[in-house]
Amino acid sequence: FDWEGVIDSLEQQRAVLTGARARQLKYSDDEIAMFEAEWWRDCDDRVLRPALKRVLDRRAPLLHRLQMAVLGLVVADNYHRRSEAERIDRVVESLEVATPREANERSKARLIYHTAFGSLDAAIAAGMQLVKAERRSGNSPALFQALRWLSLPLCRADDLDGAVALLTEAYEHASRLGLRGEMWNAAYSLAGVALDCEKLNLALEWAPIVAALAQDATARVLRESDHHYT
Repeated sequence: FDWEGVIDSLEQQRAVLTGARARQLKYSDDEIAMFEAEWWRDCDDRVLRPALKRVLDRRAPLLHRLQMAVLGLVVADNYHRRSEAERIDRVVESLEVATPREANERSKARLIYHTAFGSLDAAIAAGMQLVKAERRSGNSPALFQALRWLSLPLCRADDLDGAVALLTEAYEHASRLGLRGEMWNAAYSLAGVALDCEKLNLALEWAPIVAALAQDATARVLRESDHHYT
């Protein structure tokens, strides 16, 4: 979660590439990485416009459009941009996926969109499908993310036990692997669930853990301010 380091390395790579090789970055994994790093570093909604442009770009590879859709929906959710989210959702639902990775990205997009703007039942269904797929894949970072994201619609549907179980699993798995940034993510989400559901004892259990892991926070803005409030 060293977002400055990600951005610096990608900018250095771009500087040494020339001609056709530089143009290949347009629809590359590096472009996704740059957009993601800029969002998590700054939490700035200006990322939404170029992400939406890629989602609407019919020349872009299908997987690239879906990955940008996921990022765009994260930003739209955080800034309550319903109209942009609905545009992205319409594109996502119009695309025909053909690979497991594409299917997973579409599940992510559906999970985020419906959690924020649509049907909680649809969000939970997409989240369950995503978690199941990520468990099979053995990709720990992707599973951590899926567990956290699924906990949100479960909490909003009043399934507190289900949400806490998912986030506790994420925290314990991250702890076993020594991934302190992921531990912070799970603890932060647990404290948020507890506050949303007015579970004081649960909030008091996890808030000090969030503070203790603050230097490992995956979003700089949250590391500097929000954990003090929590």
